[in-house]
Amino acid sequence: MPAPTTDQVRKMVTLRKQGLSMRAIGRELGFATATITKYIRDFAGEGGGGIVTEAGTAPPKNHSHNKLVDSTDIDGTIELVRLDRPASPEELAALAGLDPKKWVPTHSRVNTWQGYGKLKSTVGDVTTETMDKIQLYQSKASFKRLITENVEEAVADFMRSNVKPLPKPSKAELKKRKLSAEAQMLCWGFWDAHLGMYAWNKEVGEDFDLDIAMKRIFNSIDDMIEELKGYEIEKLIMPCGNDFLHYDSVKKTTTFGDHYLDCDSRYGKVFQGALMALAYMVERALELTDDVEILYVPGNHDYTSAFGLCVALDQRFRNDPRVSSDLSMNPRKYRTYGGTLLGFDHGKDVKATSYPVVVATEAKEMWANSTWREMQIGHTHQRRETMYHGMTPVNGILVRTNPSLSNVDAWHHSKGFLGEPLKSVEAWRYDRTGYRGSHVVFARDVRDEEGQEGRT
Repeated sequence: MPAPTTDQVRKMVTLRKQGLSMRAIGRELGFATATITKYIRDFAGEGGGGIVTEAGTAPPKNHSHNKLVDSTDIDGTIELVRLDRPASPEELAALAGLDPKKWVPTHSRVNTWQGYGKLKSTVGDVTTETMDKIQLYQSKASFKRLITENVEEAVADFMRSNVKPLPKPSKAELKKRKLSAEAQMLCWGFWDAHLGMYAWNKEVGEDFDLDIAMKRIFNSIDDMIEELKGYEIEKLIMPCGNDFLHYDSVKKTTTFGDHYLDCDSRYGKVFQGALMALAYMVERALELTDDVEILYVPGNHDYTSAFGLCVALDQRFRNDPRVSSDLSMNPRKYRTYGGTLLGFDHGKDVKATSYPVVVATEAKEMWANSTWREMQIGHTHQRRETMYHGMTPVNGILVRTNPSLSNVDAWHHSKGFLGEPLKSVEAWRYDRTGYRGSHVVFARDVRDEEGQEGRT
């Protein structure tokens, strides 16, 4: 096979920078993987892609070491030779100017050996040079992009096009609706939707993918709006997060986990779908009320991505005074409505039996002034209510576990964690004294031409 041309080598480097593997580049250009690897690295060594810079601000002038070789754009590696000590992957990344939000270390290695160097010593007016042993350390680390450049650019383009602040609503839209003393507060959000999860019916009994999840989300929003149109809603609280995306990056793992999930691997498409669904929910919620508040409630599957979704929603509705956001990093949020105290948490790390003490400690003033106390959680995908009573006749706190629209993946199915047979989402109404009622809509995957629904 003839050697690749200069243009082909440059194409190899370009594809590598976009995140393609050596094997994928070989298939694209018709060369063996070993050939691709050789020519990409040769190109970097000739100054075509690699970067050689001095490490630190004051390297020894009489020594040729302490050099940093940054080849992350070519083969994902960084090498540093220094005199005093080994360098950690984090130090190498900082020296090369890598953004830790985009690059993560995958392997690291340190080699050590002894060399010889000239040491100067001065006694009086006489300066002598002697050869002495010098300890040398070679630190090498491999890094991988969390999101490849082409996916990152696609997400960025989508955000620029779809997260532009909407224009300020018209005077007619901003005109406050008149409310009576019977107006209530509504809590409505998606708990454990797992939008990007994938399941195969021959393995777990039911199919689930991004298309099914999106239909369920949009249908449930429409159904819930119809269900609630007859009520006066003064304020709507919308918990956002709670494992909405299922996974946190192209690594296809939970935020803090190291096991791979069954999921739709197109992270950009999942993120875009999630943002469109939540934006649609806010827009339709404004049909019910003039006050929508988005609360960032992080789950264990998509801690950082869910935060990005909340920031994007906040940006989209920044010109609309009817929409506000709480993006604080405290995993638990508290709100009051008259004598009603509501808390929000994902429910993974705190035992249900601990919430009476946790809430009474974190929100002690709200607790003291409340007549109804409730903590809303998710995580287990099953509807549950547990009342923890205080001293009679003082009310305690209700811990309410929200249901899920999501099916289960292979891992949960193998453990027998099947969730509820009827997938659903609920909204909860409260007045200034306490709980008033709930509304449930069940998962609906299809709608025929006449608008008749088929339930799962």
